[in-house]
Amino acid sequence: MNKLNLDTQKQYELVKNIKEFILKETNSKFSEIQASNLLDSILSEVGDSIYDQVLLQTRYELMQKLEKILRIEKEPLQ
Repeated sequence: MNKLNLDTQKQYELVKNIKEFILKETNSKFSEIQASNLLDSILSEVGDSIYDQVLLQTRYELMQKLEKILRIEKEPLQ
């Protein structure tokens, strides 16, 4: 699968969150480039798995809704 592309604003927010997290947890400062590289690495490692899981969950929810719609249509009119 291709690399997950984030919009500029979302990437900025995530890089900012990573920098804050690293500072809080390790008392070390990450540069923008370090945080951006870490984000890219994380997305490369887990992006496909997250994408696949979201697709499975969405499919399941859509099937549940479709089954509900079909049950309603099968009920006799009163």
